[in-house]
Amino acid sequence: DIVNLSIFEIKLVSKNLQDFEFSSEATVQNIQLSNNGSSLSCSDQIFGSNEKRISISISGISSSPGNVSFTAETTTHLTLYWSPPTENINCIVKYIVKINDQQMETTVTSLSVPNLTIGLVYNVTVYSQDSDNRNGSTSELLTVTWKVPLPVSALSWNISEIDGNTSIILIWEHEEDSSRPPIQHFFVSHNISEPWNTTTMNSSIILTGIKRGNTYVINVSAVNILGESLPQEIEAIINEVSTTTNQISSTTSTTIITSSTFVFSSMSQETNTIPQSFSNILSTITSSDALSNTICLTDPLETCSNNIQTGVVI
Repeated sequence: DIVNLSIFEIKLVSKNLQDFEFSSEATVQNIQLSNNGSSLSCSDQIFGSNEKRISISISGISSSPGNVSFTAETTTHLTLYWSPPTENINCIVKYIVKINDQQMETTVTSLSVPNLTIGLVYNVTVYSQDSDNRNGSTSELLTVTWKVPLPVSALSWNISEIDGNTSIILIWEHEEDSSRPPIQHFFVSHNISEPWNTTTMNSSIILTGIKRGNTYVINVSAVNILGESLPQEIEAIINEVSTTTNQISSTTSTTIITSSTFVFSSMSQETNTIPQSFSNILSTITSSDALSNTICLTDPLETCSNNIQTGVVI
């Protein structure tokens, strides 16, 4: 029989059947994708009757999986994850994952991918397949760059002098590439003192044990599970200074000159206070042959007093 119903019940009836099998079928036309119904199969004979009802759901292809992402497990192995489609999901039986020119299948919303090669780029898409072998919509493309991190950039240094201890403050920037395995830490190597290298999760570090008159070579690189990026190198030249007491007066100043950095040591020799006349200090400093920059020009001097007292770089 052919039934033309939008919301339907199919009733198949066989009567007076004995000692042999019987089958029948019905075709339902003009069905909309949003329709639901049921099929009721009945048998009736001299010994009694029986029936079986089967629910029928009409749906289109499933929507695309979302939020496709990955986690790096080892240097040759990652796990893909995604969220299931939000539309027409009842008939999904499996997911098809395409990775470049290869295809893999799974019945869950994750997939382990082995045998990866460092240095390659993998393009990943995911779609579902239903019980009628119909393919759902394809996810957005996920690009996996199976490489070490990008190098750090804008590497710079400054010097700090506190209580007679000299340190280098090292600062850098790093652009995170979400298609690569995430950064685990930064690796800093140097020729200052043992240990000759250290690691940090931050984009800055303070290196102690600095001695005047030395030149230090420092390298910084980013590290992920696949290895270390190309290191970026910087040279820190720490100039010599004359041996003096940690004092400044209005007529005699002790200036510690580094590359574009000035450190003022302490207070007035006579009164142990900050000199009242900023112009006296400035005129003394600018007479220095080593001066290439000026600082604290917009005083009152009190704005710099804390830095001067503690000996921190201004």
